[in-house]
Amino acid sequence: MTPSHFVSSAFRALCAAVLLALAGCNATPLPDPPSLHAELLRLEQSQPDQLTLTGLAGAITPAASMIRVTDLMSGSPGMPSVVTTTTSATGAFSVVLPGLRTDWLYIELLRAPDSVFLGAVTGAPPPPAVMESAAIDTDGDSTPNAIDCAPADPTRAEGAGCPAPFTCVADSDCSPGGRCTGGRCFVDPATCMPITEICGNSLDDDCDGLVDDAPCSP
Repeated sequence: MTPSHFVSSAFRALCAAVLLALAGCNATPLPDPPSLHAELLRLEQSQPDQLTLTGLAGAITPAASMIRVTDLMSGSPGMPSVVTTTTSATGAFSVVLPGLRTDWLYIELLRAPDSVFLGAVTGAPPPPAVMESAAIDTDGDSTPNAIDCAPADPTRAEGAGCPAPFTCVADSDCSPGGRCTGGRCFVDPATCMPITEICGNSLDDDCDGLVDDAPCSP
């Protein structure tokens, strides 16, 4: 074999190896990031005080994931309603929990080391409205203040899974549009009416999920 033939054969072999490597890369795409497909959600008032939230095939990505659904505005005795379930191999799911169509249901994907907020859904007015962003998120960890037990700590994004402080005994102790559940004031982003934060009254006056936070007025 002449030197030129040897170089040509080696070059062809190298090209073939590169093409095979590229083909292998194309055959194993990166996984899709966690997501909620709002158009595939159905929220029904299945009983006077009971909600059924259904996700059709493809509602949750990735499929076969564990999710948590939290209704801050209902619960007994005095605690938010929380339901966990695992989606099917197609990403479908169905959960039943106490509540009304006017409530917001927060949907999280549970994975180590913490939860991933996917979105929130309410059924009133119909059709269901979906809040896909984190709404008010003071610490920027993508978990809304409403279900973030450490709303000023970006290193904690456990969502509804972390313990809540006890700060109230009745709805009247909370900000306008808030509800006292389990001793904690929860703010419904759809109804909260923010005013200037007042120092020392233990209320979330400006609807940002924090109590007596600066700047505030005496």
